[in-house]
Amino acid sequence: MVKSKPILLLSRLIAFTITFFVWYYTLPWLPNSIQLLFLFTFGGWCWAANLDVLFHTGIDPLPMLNHVAGFKVSGIYGIVGVFSASCCIASWAFGIFQNHLIPVILYFIVIMFMMQPWNMFYRLERFTFIKSCFRSVFSDNVILSDVILCDILTSFSRVVSQLPVELAWIAVPDWKETYQHNRGSLSSAMDIIIPVLVSIPYLLRLRQCILEASSTKDVITKNVHLYNALKYISSIPVIITGHFVGEWVIASKQDNYNESDWNWRYMVWCWIIALLFNSSFSLYWDLVMDWQLFGSLSLTNVSKPLHFQILRNRLHFKYPIIYYIAIILNIILRYIWLTKVFFLLEQTRLLDVTLTICEIFRRWVWVFFRLERDWVNMTVSTPLWQVEEEMEDQIPINNNKLES
Repeated sequence: MVKSKPILLLSRLIAFTITFFVWYYTLPWLPNSIQLLFLFTFGGWCWAANLDVLFHTGIDPLPMLNHVAGFKVSGIYGIVGVFSASCCIASWAFGIFQNHLIPVILYFIVIMFMMQPWNMFYRLERFTFIKSCFRSVFSDNVILSDVILCDILTSFSRVVSQLPVELAWIAVPDWKETYQHNRGSLSSAMDIIIPVLVSIPYLLRLRQCILEASSTKDVITKNVHLYNALKYISSIPVIITGHFVGEWVIASKQDNYNESDWNWRYMVWCWIIALLFNSSFSLYWDLVMDWQLFGSLSLTNVSKPLHFQILRNRLHFKYPIIYYIAIILNIILRYIWLTKVFFLLEQTRLLDVTLTICEIFRRWVWVFFRLERDWVNMTVSTPLWQVEEEMEDQIPINNNKLES
């Protein structure tokens, strides 16, 4: 059984890779309602992989969550998404189904599966997720799982914002036609609704930071939470200016475009400056505060190995190269939005889907080291591999005695 485990893991990896590339090249041509479900499913797979990998490396910071349940629930939603996509393809090719009915049936199945009260299909995990959502909105008590959830939702902010919009368009199809006709004029109610919906996950994290700051009397800890709140506040200008720039791109492609209506160049520069500030602030916070790396960096302390000086005194994962790879990935993915600047007037749905998947992947990597840092801080004992290395550094080896 032990020998078959690598084969099972390899087969899962191959199946996931094939499925991912099929989804990636199919998503831009699917309706938004089905596209959203696939992105949520991808996020569910990433979260389950987080728990699975952390569990097998000796970290169990959230014991109430089952990584097997995460894989299976995400797999069920993936099957529903594949069935819905097949119905859409059949509708386009043969006219078997009516397109506007497919999203209605899809979301009815998704909501009923998540909310059904019977003790089946991982009731504990489903209701743990629902309770965490309610606590994030209404509770004054901030716990680790709620913080991780809201941070993950910030990476899904644009996906989450499209969900109620899609449901409203399903209920009132004429509204969608009116909105698409008036896009770029900044005269639609959606120009207010969409930025507000995108901001909700950031506002939830802002609320948590303020609650954490108000619940502590230590000045340093309070200031840390307030600076973290400032990071989420800096996301609001990015959301607002980004929405206006997106509308300008759409308006510039229309026949009745009049550049004198808005001075869009100033808006684009405001968007770029806001993005640079927010990305740099968030990158610093990821590496130094969330992962607590570079905290022991000192040119005078040469008694420790270099990676302990650059990273931190205690590392859970055995190979420091893992941390360096995560740092490089985080830097690249934090600034990958620059591709939207270079291809500003040539944006496609494929580019939007790519950037969304990259952000979900960045958050997937972030969760590993965020929970690893908390686990290192919570555990008193040093990992065995680090004890052995430190003992080797402290015990001098006399080669002459060994030869004699």
